[in-house]
Amino acid sequence: MNKKDNNNKKHDEYIYAQTKPDVSGYTFSFGPRGELILGEGFESAYSETSYERKKGPKVVRRITQPTSGTYFDSADALESHFDFFCAIDTNTRRVGDHRVSATALVSFEAVWAPVKGELDRFWRPDSPVAILFKDPCDKIENLGWLLSLNHIFEAGIIGKDKKLAVIVDSDLSNISSYNKRERPIFDQHLLPQGTTLLYGSADVGGDDIVNKAMRWADDFSSQTFGVVTKDLDRCFKNTPTSRFYTGIRYIEPVVRRGTEARRT
Repeated sequence: MNKKDNNNKKHDEYIYAQTKPDVSGYTFSFGPRGELILGEGFESAYSETSYERKKGPKVVRRITQPTSGTYFDSADALESHFDFFCAIDTNTRRVGDHRVSATALVSFEAVWAPVKGELDRFWRPDSPVAILFKDPCDKIENLGWLLSLNHIFEAGIIGKDKKLAVIVDSDLSNISSYNKRERPIFDQHLLPQGTTLLYGSADVGGDDIVNKAMRWADDFSSQTFGVVTKDLDRCFKNTPTSRFYTGIRYIEPVVRRGTEARRT
């Protein structure tokens, strides 16, 4: 399938599926909403949107999905397989003699609302959260994922019995291993059960909800640096330290619930 985004780049859309070892045959069919239903011979699947460039294909988004129903459309995939989704993005800058990283977390909950006399499903954004790190470790993006997920569950934003999709924009080559719990996402910590990592680029993707959510996280991360640059020492005064950073601070702005992010 070919599409173009608002940068006028032709996008290629594929569904990739991996068969089980020593399988002698497999079947597939299509569901009522156009989803690909893969038979017992398959063990995993994902949809991917990309485009060609001189230095190699650029992945715009990659969505891991169950073999029982794999969609091309991002909104259909999120709606069918997850109760919540969030985007996590980390930016790093030099502030004086220190490196500072800002991880931004933007989460969305599926809600139903009446539209023209019928119920429609929306993704309602929650208040964003930022985590600031002073002199962080090299794998700061992955540490940002871990601490953001800890915050989500400990703050009760998302119940541990819910299915959560987490959109990130780094470490693409390892996302499959993280999702299979074959590799820890950071230090010795595996991805929590019920959580699936998706990939989305903030730089491209037009109005697709996956890429749009990542851009919101990227924007909030960049805006957070204004807190640090005013007074670095005050920002991290009396904050905890660890072998992964020399200071950490959580920022949770008070934000009124705004307009829902409707399916696109």
